[in-house]
Amino acid sequence: AKEYADISPEQERFLEAVWPGKVTVVLRTTARTHAEIDADSRGKPSRFVVREGTIGMRVPDDEFLQKILREMGIPLAQTSANVSGMPPARSAEEVRVCFKAIKRSPNILLDGGVRAGDASSVIDLSGLVPLVLREGAFPKARLFELLRDSGFSGFSGL
Repeated sequence: AKEYADISPEQERFLEAVWPGKVTVVLRTTARTHAEIDADSRGKPSRFVVREGTIGMRVPDDEFLQKILREMGIPLAQTSANVSGMPPARSAEEVRVCFKAIKRSPNILLDGGVRAGDASSVIDLSGLVPLVLREGAFPKARLFELLRDSGFSGFSGL
């Protein structure tokens, strides 16, 4: 994560407590990340999904995904396997149905079998005050407890 985002000691302690796991964290991008994006002549992020100087990152606690990441040897830039606001897709067939409804489809779909569990929690650590953007599998109260333990103060909820 440090290769792509500027991470403070407090943020590092927090990440060590929640990763691997179902917590997506929004962080400020590094100058190097911006340079690689700016170097892309098409004006698109090459390997990154970056918005307004931030990047959302997650380390999954899923054996299937970890195996793919180890084999590839690089991070994956991807969206969730569903349309924003819709329930998480739990199988390849649900992904197909979800994206067919909006007449778009993923570039590639790996069938890892039926997946269980809730969507990840999303927390924005890119600003002065940590902000929970979505409460998911990781309860907000536990996120706040880990933030306090990591040295943060003054949180904001949903």
